[in-house]
Amino acid sequence: MSLLEDLDINPVIALPSSRATMDHILSASMSAESCSGDIADECRDDAVALKMKMVAIAAILIAGVIGVAIPLVGRKRRLVRTDGGLFFFAKAFAAGVILATGFVHMLHDAQSALTNSCLPKFPWKKFPFSGFVAMIAALLTLVVDFVATQFYEKKHREEEIGVKREAAAAVAATDRG
Repeated sequence: MSLLEDLDINPVIALPSSRATMDHILSASMSAESCSGDIADECRDDAVALKMKMVAIAAILIAGVIGVAIPLVGRKRRLVRTDGGLFFFAKAFAAGVILATGFVHMLHDAQSALTNSCLPKFPWKKFPFSGFVAMIAALLTLVVDFVATQFYEKKHREEEIGVKREAAAAVAATDRG
């Protein structure tokens, strides 16, 4: 018997065939069974943890929808225009959050891996390569953002100048005619 048959999933479209099966798959992916059996696991309430994960998923989806809607609404509303200071501040804050998340979740692991006793002493233990690479990556991200923004703004300005020239030529033509 295959895994698909075991879980009562239609192999043609690979979707659960019943609500109970979908709940089974979801609960299996977020298993309440503890892997380690540590004392710290006794303090964990898996039912509450599952609810909090669902709340987090909903919050992320809602924040994503709002993030996509802001530039669209910004066309009509002066407060949230994409060329204003508020939007620039929000974009800078979001970039900082993403960089901080990367540092928090990856920098420690990189530091541990690059200071491993299996690596030769020179150059790995003489210089903090993980921090260096992280800062170079952050600077490159800022440079790419700056260059892309400059390119976009220049293109937008050129289009605006072209539209103004066409409008001036049309006005001049109607004045003559």
